[in-house]
Amino acid sequence: MIADRPRPHRPPRGRCHRNRSDDFGMSSWQVYILRCADDTLYTGITNRLPARMKTHNGARGAKYTRTRRPVVLAWSTPCKSRGAALSLEHAIKQLTRCQKQTSIAVAGATRKQMVRRLKAMAAGKM
Repeated sequence: MIADRPRPHRPPRGRCHRNRSDDFGMSSWQVYILRCADDTLYTGITNRLPARMKTHNGARGAKYTRTRRPVVLAWSTPCKSRGAALSLEHAIKQLTRCQKQTSIAVAGATRKQMVRRLKAMAAGKM
């Protein structure tokens, strides 16, 4: 009978292996700014920055960076969650090119000061 056959093993439901960054010491979500070969800036988020950099510099990167290779990491910062990374990415994308370059130039400041400055610029306070 069909009902008597053993069922194949299935992994337990729950968190996907891609979401286990805390369990296996993988990097957390990060916001990054790339400087492209034509001196434009590209902002994105990832949870695996070295692999994402290889992808951007390879043939399978984002459409924007594909034709502007090589790209170089200009700035990055870790975030507590994907949502926090998306919020910060959105704030950075609201800045003008000049504001982004100023923020990258003062990247010697602590991470908190940099994030505060970016959020203030995005809110129009600077």
